[in-house]
Amino acid sequence: MELIRNTIQFYDLTLDRTSVYEESTDAIVPDAYPDIARIICATGNAVIKDESPQNDRVLVSGTVRASVLYQPEGEEAYRELVVPLSFAHIEEGKGLTADSVCFVRCQVVSVDARAVNSRKVSVTARLCFETDAYDRRALELTGDVDGGELPLEILHETHTVCLPATVQNRDFTVLDDIELAGAGDAKLLHTQCTMRLGDCRTMHGKAVVKGDAVLHSLLLQPDGLRTMEQMVPFTQIFEMDGLEEGQPLRVRFAVKNLDCELHDAGVLSVGVGACALLCSEQEQQLRTIRDLYQTTRPLEVQAQPVRILGMRPQGALAGNAEESMPLGMRIAQVVDASAVCHGVQQEDPETMRVTMYVRLLYTSDDGGLYSAGRTLTVPVKLAQASEQLAAQDVTLTVTASPNGDGAALRIGVGGGLLQRTECMVNDITAVEAGEPAADSGMGAVTLVLRYVNGEEPLWDIAKSYRTTVQAIRGANSLPEDAASACGQMLLIPICEK
Repeated sequence: MELIRNTIQFYDLTLDRTSVYEESTDAIVPDAYPDIARIICATGNAVIKDESPQNDRVLVSGTVRASVLYQPEGEEAYRELVVPLSFAHIEEGKGLTADSVCFVRCQVVSVDARAVNSRKVSVTARLCFETDAYDRRALELTGDVDGGELPLEILHETHTVCLPATVQNRDFTVLDDIELAGAGDAKLLHTQCTMRLGDCRTMHGKAVVKGDAVLHSLLLQPDGLRTMEQMVPFTQIFEMDGLEEGQPLRVRFAVKNLDCELHDAGVLSVGVGACALLCSEQEQQLRTIRDLYQTTRPLEVQAQPVRILGMRPQGALAGNAEESMPLGMRIAQVVDASAVCHGVQQEDPETMRVTMYVRLLYTSDDGGLYSAGRTLTVPVKLAQASEQLAAQDVTLTVTASPNGDGAALRIGVGGGLLQRTECMVNDITAVEAGEPAADSGMGAVTLVLRYVNGEEPLWDIAKSYRTTVQAIRGANSLPEDAASACGQMLLIPICEK
């Protein structure tokens, strides 16, 4: 018997992981710099140099440019010490090859700096890696069986699954010069960049992507620290083979490197090296065989279970949370508040739990500048209850206000939701017909009268008597779409041997 196999081409998500990694180093204060009296805060940006998938793993390497702000001994003005840290991180993923489409987002969760002595500082950078990898896959499933001279009774079933049809990773650059009012005498300490999607359209085999590079800068001025936010709009056009007109496209961004320089005239030159993961998902109709038999001969059927994982966008993740952060001192003013997400888990169908690191930069009642950081896990209620959800591209906004010997935090959470679906199909791999069935002893009897008490599928009845569903429907004047019988007497025609 000939199996009729159908082939489905799609991209399989072979790696989807978020992990946290730490890298540490020691640095000596240069001779031209004064001694350290007190470290105020430390920040950093990651630069990805390589992200190579190969031999069941992804190697991510780069550097972190850590900026340590400290108060020198005997001085009121603050000083900045730049400390580079190199890192190499490995994510294991079975089946990864050099042809895998790999997407890596690396965020600096926190930078901790500790003065070993007045001339030496120890710096630890905590990094969060979001790593996805897709591989092209051809899935073959038996959709029908040709029995030749032996007609078969076949029960088909159709599964609908949403699978990635096209996945591409594209690098691009955003450049701009921004005039910062009142920043002519300032020094740039740190800039954090977040890429936000505005609009995406597909046309003529191209993806037109619009968005903003949102910059959050920390400036050191003679009278203290100042924060500024700027948006740099961008439009990118990517050619994508096989992209249909108007086809929905899911876009994710990752910042690979950020180069910012503040000139004396108060002009901020910005260069953002980024990549975009472009993923189009399509609904696939999988036609498989649930059951089959032959009315005169037994069949030897070999089958294997096949697990297919799909995904589909499930709306937005949005919510707010309020938390308190004890600090052990009274706050006069909050200079800056920021947070980085490094973990999301679904707690129940109505709640996601978001783990984040929150950092505050503030002044105390005595005028001193301090920083503090805490890891918090907050619940976010979902707009619509659902299971098997995963959150992607989580963004956090934090506002803080003095609250006794600490701060009151209000945290806004945004992002996207994906619903992961699991489809189990029974794939027929071989069918062979045995010897003709032995005579049942019914002789010339061609009809069996049977009462069906509880609801029973017509397929099961037909298979047990080695007849056909169509024959049962015809003998009992049942509708063509009748699939079961309940509480009735059935005439069951027996096929001749």
